Amino acid sequence: MNRNQDALARYVSLRRTQVSLNSQLVSRLARPTVVGAAKRLGLWRGGELLLDSEGVWAALVDFCLYDCYLGGRNAIARYEAAADLAPGSDQDLVIEAMLRPSPLSLFRVERREQDVGVEVQDLLTDEIAFVMDQGLGRTASVGVYLATRLIRFRALDVNMTSGAALALEDVLAEGIAADVHTEIGKGAAKVLDKMNAQERSRIAVRILREALVEASAED
Repeated sequence: MNRNQDALARYVSLRRTQVSLNSQLVSRLARPTVVGAAKRLGLWRGGELLLDSEGVWAALVDFCLYDCYLGGRNAIARYEAAADLAPGSDQDLVIEAMLRPSPLSLFRVERREQDVGVEVQDLLTDEIAFVMDQGLGRTASVGVYLATRLIRFRALDVNMTSGAALALEDVLAEGIAADVHTEIGKGAAKVLDKMNAQERSRIAVRILREALVEASAED
């Protein structure tokens, strides 16, 4: 069954806005934030960033935007506080959704809808969700594993990725998920939902450090 065409058109508009906002947010990142994040993720050695691909850079800046805090706020919250966004505009809707993303997680693609997106299962929470992403809808293989985070527009029935998605081998993805489950215990969905920003950041580091090693090795 095809996705509702109105929802797809809405997604395209929201994604365009999100890409534009991401570019603005990345341009505002301070070098100490990027360097600090790179050190936490194992991407800093000998005074230099270890960037082997655009995917690695995308994962690094995504972590900087969502999981690095200054004065209790991340880059998105600081932008929202300073911006004069028209209520109800696409920019306003996207920023509000970016302020409440799902934690970075591991997903397995269960089904692909051509040119629309993919149905995924969250390995940490077992949730099934449909993610609108025309690129993944064209190229993703059923059974592929991804490390990414979801931005949700619940009132519009639209989910999208934050823009950074790393492909992982099945053994690595399942292994990381098992390690996280061991760390946080049973009822992962409820535990993750109750975590504060610093705890979610720690889980993101746990996932990304291993995922980025594989991404760099493949490149």
